[in-house]
Amino acid sequence: MDPYDDDDDSVQQAAAAHYATRRRNTNTLMLAAIANIEEYNMRYVDRIPCRTSALTGWAWLMELLSNKTRCHENLRMSRELFLALCGELVNKYGLLVTDKGDCIGAIDGTHVEARLSPEKAVPYFDKYYLVDAGYPNRKGFLAPYKGERYHQVEFQRGEPPRSANEQFNKVHSSLRSVIERSFGVWKNRWAILRSMPQFSMSTQTAIVGGSMAIHNFIRRNSDRDPYFDRIEDMEEFYLSETINDSSGSSSSGSSSCASFMPDDDGSMSDQRDYIRQKVVRQAARQSGR
Repeated sequence: MDPYDDDDDSVQQAAAAHYATRRRNTNTLMLAAIANIEEYNMRYVDRIPCRTSALTGWAWLMELLSNKTRCHENLRMSRELFLALCGELVNKYGLLVTDKGDCIGAIDGTHVEARLSPEKAVPYFDKYYLVDAGYPNRKGFLAPYKGERYHQVEFQRGEPPRSANEQFNKVHSSLRSVIERSFGVWKNRWAILRSMPQFSMSTQTAIVGGSMAIHNFIRRNSDRDPYFDRIEDMEEFYLSETINDSSGSSSSGSSSCASFMPDDDGSMSDQRDYIRQKVVRQAARQSGR
């Protein structure tokens, strides 16, 4: 009897098992690859139409409201909130319920710059943008005081404002943060605001006003909303620019662009000083001094 026969059998069995395992793994990978190719083909090459309901008008709306996911995709709000909005429009603002009950549709799809011809671009007098210290303080641009603390995190981690300029800068930064939050949630909810198509100016104005009205309605009437929750669940929210010193300037692109802009404007600086005094007086009243 050959003393090595048993060992030869065990080696052959191990090799066969290893080969079978490799073959199974290869087959699994091939099946996964085929499935991925098929999914890619169906999604991007031979697209299968979806959301192709044969219903229209009131019947389509009822079908939409019966599906929680589709309701939020099309209306950007829950069924309950949409019905509450319809009730408020009818009861408080005189919206007429048509005989057919047709629903026009929902604002969806394509972002908001306003697109209009130069001759129609009427300037907004006595209005201004809040900008960081990389911009000059000129007509239409209200910048913070340079050389002073500016960002909210600097006041949260350090002392309260030590001067009138810092008091103004703190309020300026806080307001910019609120605006950035609000516009961020608003644009995330309505994709059309991120790239406005070539509609007439009246249509663009209606889209902006209508979407903001619905945005505010949801804010006031919804306990939980995914777009607001995404911001509120963040422990802290700061302006998008990078803090690199205490002068209120940033390392964002605005500073490089602003290097080609003229110096501060005296009239806008006077207006900033006037606003600063109002901020200081209001802070004094709130503190009881």
